Amino acid sequence: MSQKTTSLDITKGQGSILDIAQVFPITEPRTLDLARHGESFSDIVTTKQVDTIDISRDAIIRISRFRTLQTLDLALPEVVDPTRWKAGLLDMVPRPRILDIIDPLYIPYGAIDVRKMEKNPNWFTPDGGEENKKTYSDLYVRQLPYWLLARRLWNGSRMLYVVRRRQIMITVLWLLFFSIPVLSYVAYALSHGYSTLEELAGIRDPQTIRSMIRSARGDFERSSFLFAPFSWIPIGQVDSLSRASAGGLALTRWLDAIAQALPATLSGSTVSRAMADPLSYRAAARDISPLASLGIENPTDWIVANRKTLEQANSEFTIAGEIYAGVTATGDRTLRMQKVGQTISRIATFLSWSLANYASIENMLGHTNPQRYIVFNQNRDEIRANGGFPGSILSFTLYKWNILDYHADDVYYYDWNLYPYKEIPPPGIALLTGNYGLRDVNYYPNFSDTLDRANSFIERSGDATVTTAIAIHQGIIEDILDRTGPLTISGVTIPFTSRNFSLLMSTLVENKYALVNTPKDILFQFGNALIADIRNKNASLDVVDILERYQQNGEILFASRDADIDAFLSPYKKKLPWQLSAPNWIYPLWTSVSGNKSDRYMSRTYQAIMKRIDGCKYENTITLSTRHTFTKSDTAELQSYFKTFNITDKAEQTKLDFIQGDGKNRAYVRVYVPLGATLVGAGSDITVTSDTHATIFSLLIETPVGASSSKSWKYTLDIPQCQSYTGLVEWTRQPGLREVIVK
Repeated sequence: MSQKTTSLDITKGQGSILDIAQVFPITEPRTLDLARHGESFSDIVTTKQVDTIDISRDAIIRISRFRTLQTLDLALPEVVDPTRWKAGLLDMVPRPRILDIIDPLYIPYGAIDVRKMEKNPNWFTPDGGEENKKTYSDLYVRQLPYWLLARRLWNGSRMLYVVRRRQIMITVLWLLFFSIPVLSYVAYALSHGYSTLEELAGIRDPQTIRSMIRSARGDFERSSFLFAPFSWIPIGQVDSLSRASAGGLALTRWLDAIAQALPATLSGSTVSRAMADPLSYRAAARDISPLASLGIENPTDWIVANRKTLEQANSEFTIAGEIYAGVTATGDRTLRMQKVGQTISRIATFLSWSLANYASIENMLGHTNPQRYIVFNQNRDEIRANGGFPGSILSFTLYKWNILDYHADDVYYYDWNLYPYKEIPPPGIALLTGNYGLRDVNYYPNFSDTLDRANSFIERSGDATVTTAIAIHQGIIEDILDRTGPLTISGVTIPFTSRNFSLLMSTLVENKYALVNTPKDILFQFGNALIADIRNKNASLDVVDILERYQQNGEILFASRDADIDAFLSPYKKKLPWQLSAPNWIYPLWTSVSGNKSDRYMSRTYQAIMKRIDGCKYENTITLSTRHTFTKSDTAELQSYFKTFNITDKAEQTKLDFIQGDGKNRAYVRVYVPLGATLVGAGSDITVTSDTHATIFSLLIETPVGASSSKSWKYTLDIPQCQSYTGLVEWTRQPGLREVIVK
């Protein structure tokens, strides 16, 4: 007798009748060997007196689990012990219940029919002992392929539509009837909400600001609620509307939190002044309180009092940026939304960083003690160690984040006020002038040294002591113009572009065009126009990207005489080569002594060949090459400017030709290498000195217009732990250089 175990579960089937046809294998009748088995056969006939003999193989089905009442009765009958039945004890133990075999029922799609499975030898043990624990699969386990599921879904939907067509059509019509006014209101609410936010730019009354923000927030809350039933529709336009609503809600929540922290009323004071200076060559000083128009006269005090509110509000601001930035750009509107999201995300990141580092930023903003700042606006057409000639200086004091005593000055203002004080210039600068002043202070490789010397000149000129300095150059302006496009300012008919800015602006300054207080007035006028153009073209994110890239590339320099501020700025400073771990480095510093702006046209090439001499001693052969690229087309462009701005004096034209680059380029070059380097075959044209960090080779390189020059020399140096040295020479690029090729 065979035994098989199965699991019956018809709760997922499509009928209540159990089909177990062919579960039990049928054995063909076999002829009895009466000679060998006759005795036992006669005993069976005699004992039971049966009319027919069942010679088929019996089987037992064992149910492992029950899920329905229909299968429960299969477990109730007792199971006969076959050994006792064979022993003739049929009167004592009833026979097993007989299950009727019925015709096969309908097999659901994807169900497994165990009757068609091949017999597994593991179902029976060779010695006839207890059955193996392997079981049949469930008769109705579904394993439908995706295409079959889709077909069944389609057939079911079609059948539902056929049966319920009238009800479905009525439902669709009602949805359309109600959705049109709902969507119309959503569009109105979104438009009204964003229009209200745009109007905030011209409002200064705190109570009005709060009311307008609450109104806009209500618009976005209602539009978000009403549009929610439609937001699941997988269409780009639906996603854009959903994000416009959710983003506006997050943005107004942020604004609402800020607005609630504003003073109840304005004080009436803006803490601003315009004080006339008795010196005609200096612009009037200004005091600016950036948040005074909102009633916040001391911004850092307000931030300290509302810091928790700002932290909570910033989380909503971050969410708004993520919502806007995640929109799929399919047109101008969605592209603008995406760009707004990127801008908000960038600002939110900066705000989070500011809140996390507020103790240091609080000090920089002058929360307790005023901090005096200067900004070097450098012209890299006359190259200097920290980026270029500092043609103009911005100076101001930060106190509680108010800008006090703001000045935009020509650098010569300070030098004129140094008279009669004189100081001998350092090497290199002495080739250009016999008097050292603020205009040439940008000489040292370490910007902190430049700040110290600048402060000494500023104090001698009668101005306040400087705490912190920042150095930038016009490459930033050129890159901004490359992003924003040409810019025209009042009185200048030629548009400024990234290509012509240096030549055009320099020509105007040298010609003292539109001079009121200083020759740099035209530059300050351009700066105001550029800021307005950035605002009008929503290019703030582009400017942030440019500034971030310049800072990372070491083109923007920071230094402070306040130890805490300098330590805070340290991770963002340009690293000098001796502050890094490279064993073999070279840092050329170019200082223009040309007396002109020919560095605008200079291309430079660096090359180093290294070989090992003995042990850890190496020899470097370095070559510095220059090429002067001024051409006739540059002359023609300059002549067109002379004509446009009515510069007709021949002597003036000749002077401007030379100043603008049509003249020899002369550069005093200091090449810094690791301390202890020794020049090989010293010549009179190379001077060797050293400081705390480096050995310095100094020389003069001259390059005529349209020509090339080069200078090569050798030196040896010891490289510690040279077993791991790869032979790489690390060149450091000086801030402000235009074209440098490293071979």
